[in-house]
Amino acid sequence: MNNNIGKLTALALALDYANLSYDEVQVEKLMLAGDLLGVCYEIEYTTACLRYFCYVDVFGGEVVGFLTVPEDREQAKSSVA
Repeated sequence: MNNNIGKLTALALALDYANLSYDEVQVEKLMLAGDLLGVCYEIEYTTACLRYFCYVDVFGGEVVGFLTVPEDREQAKSSVA
């Protein structure tokens, strides 16, 4: 029996952890990452004022890492141009 969670479940857990809904964010990255310590989904998403980094364990569905930093949309736009 495979107890791994999928990408969409990991995203739902990450958004729930931040008390956000899918309509409130822009998902920048959602990928499987791993090292000797374990395997997790690395999820990065933004709102108008914050950038969120969330790591969700593939096997247990636990949020094992979470960080927010201020989001400067104007600076991001000017660096792309």
